[in-house]
Amino acid sequence: LAFIPYFEDPEEILWAGGEHDGSGQLPYPVYPERLKEFLRLAADPFWVDYDYVRAIKQINIDDLSTATLPQLKSVLTAIVRQERFTDGLWTVLMKNGTFLRILKRLEEIANKKAP
Repeated sequence: LAFIPYFEDPEEILWAGGEHDGSGQLPYPVYPERLKEFLRLAADPFWVDYDYVRAIKQINIDDLSTATLPQLKSVLTAIVRQERFTDGLWTVLMKNGTFLRILKRLEEIANKKAP
């Protein structure tokens, strides 16, 4: 939840590579350390849903207002793993507020469980 302020005002993601030097290298995002730190934590075994492929089909990622903790784990697992296949996905999720929505929903769940 300490990352909420970071995602409320996300920084710009820079891109590198893609020079026209004949190397054929495609552009790729250069992610800030704070984002990488968040995603390292999201990849912690506590947050991993090994059955996320099945579970994610039942989750509306555009409306996480009623998502459960297991569903949020599925979403985070999918996000962490999908960047490998879609360069720049994390950039999109920062800009469109998905990371912030996940954290806000986690905050709601945590507050409900707090004494």
